[in-house]
Parts: sequence; structure tokens; C-alpha cells
Amino acid sequence: MSRLSRKELDHILCLQFTLAWAGETPAEEDDDERLRWWNTDLLHPDAGMELFNQLFPKTAPWAALCSAREAARRTDHKAREGAADAGDFLSLFSLGFAVDEQLDERIAELRRTGRPPNEALPGLFSMTLPLDRAALTVCLSRSGARWQLSPNGRRLTGAPPDSLTEAVDHLASAIRTLPSTWMAPHYRLRP
Repeated sequence: MSRLSRKELDHILCLQFTLAWAGETPAEEDDDERLRWWNTDLLHPDAGMELFNQLFPKTAPWAALCSAREAARRTDHKAREGAADAGDFLSLFSLGFAVDEQLDERIAELRRTGRPPNEALPGLFSMTLPLDRAALTVCLSRSGARWQLSPNGRRLTGAPPDSLTEAVDHLASAIRTLPSTWMAPHYRLRP
């Protein structure tokens, strides 16, 4: 796998961070309309962000976003772990070792700029307002990829496109219906 451009990495990170935030479960039942896919509330100002502001005063938003992304990654991994060929899956939060390393390096680079996430990643969803489900659906609908239910989530049909950002857009489109539980969109890399 060749190196991805900053633009490609930023595109993937915007989707991952947006879904990580949208998938959280707010502590207050009527707090907002987030999707409740993982049991975290790391980005709410009165919950996780309060702790991150104390622990990491200069990089609290980045720390909270990265922690929410890790919760999403673990939930995604758990959905795939029962499959005998789980290592042959390409998913939104598991894009292969080389790509995942590049994403982590890009996050570190963005954190070092000192700019907040919404400035460093202009395509990032606003996380200071309640979730706008309609806008999220539009964001996830860049592609019309086809999928079918599998024991491990929503398996996209066919081979992934050569362009990784296009593949990520296809994966994101598989959850544009915003299901009530995380449906782990994925490609199976080997038939």
C-alpha cells in the first residue's frame, strides 16, 4: 500500500471521527439524538470532555475524539471477531495495518499544529450541536454501494474499489440508514 495523501487521510479521519461522535451514548436520555452504538459519552462538555479538559488542557478535543474513535474501533472489531476470516475484512475502522498507521501518524501531526479539530479538519461534523440525522445521512450517502446482511454486519458486495477513499465512502454508505445497532459495514477481501 502506497502512502495516502493528506487529503485522503483527512477525508477518512473526518468520517471516522464523525461516526465515533455520532455513535456515542449520551449520559442524559434526552440529551441529543446520537445513535447509541457504543457506550461512551466522551465528547459531551459535561461528561468526558470535562475530564479531558483537566487531563489534557491543550489537546482535550483531540484526546476525546481519539478515545471515541477507539471505542468505535473496538465495537467494530467485536462485530467481526467471530468470523474465521476476520483478518480478511476491510471496514471503516480497520483499513489494514499500513493505512491505520498512516491515520495515527496524521492524527499526531494534526495535534501538533495546536489547532482544534474543527479547524484542522474542515470536513468534520459540528460536534457542539445535537446530531442532525438528516445531515449525517447525506454525509454518508456519497456512494450507493450495495450490501447484504451477514453474521458480522453489512457485507458490501463485490470487490472494494481501487481508491481507498472511494472504498471508505462505500462502507459509510452501507450505514446511511442509521440502524439502531452498529452493523459493521465491511468488504470481504477474499471470496
